[in-house]
Amino acid sequence: RGAGLIAAVELVNDRAAKTPAVDLARRVTQLCQDNGLIVRNVAGCALAVCPPLIITRVQVDEIVDKLTASLNQAL
Repeated sequence: RGAGLIAAVELVNDRAAKTPAVDLARRVTQLCQDNGLIVRNVAGCALAVCPPLIITRVQVDEIVDKLTASLNQAL
């Protein structure tokens, strides 16, 4: 029913021009899944994470670690 928390990271090729990094977002989405993190690719260039409201600090840290690792693998 939609209770929860949503956070997203927008990936761009150029911060000034805000050119969407669609290919990078696709790669990172797949790498996140490979690393055990489910993310949703939104609008082609944003990665959304939708954990439940009862998420713990340890779980938040795990999400950040897996997302960071996936981004580093893709770059």
